[in-house]
Amino acid sequence: GRPEGMANDYGNLGVVLKTRGDLDGAEAMFRKSLEINERLGRPEGMANQYGNLGVVLQTRGDLDG
Repeated sequence: GRPEGMANDYGNLGVVLKTRGDLDGAEAMFRKSLEINERLGRPEGMANQYGNLGVVLQTRGDLDG
């Protein structure tokens, strides 16, 4: 598929996994999305995934990252 679509799909999967309580799975999906967005130079996609990763870390109580 197209890299932009894959980045979005990984992000969406991460949201589903986070909602189900699978924080490790969510983090993995958000990191995959972030990697693709970084490679494509998409700042809006990178910002979204950094935000999502922040929520995962906050949910874990890991405020130092």
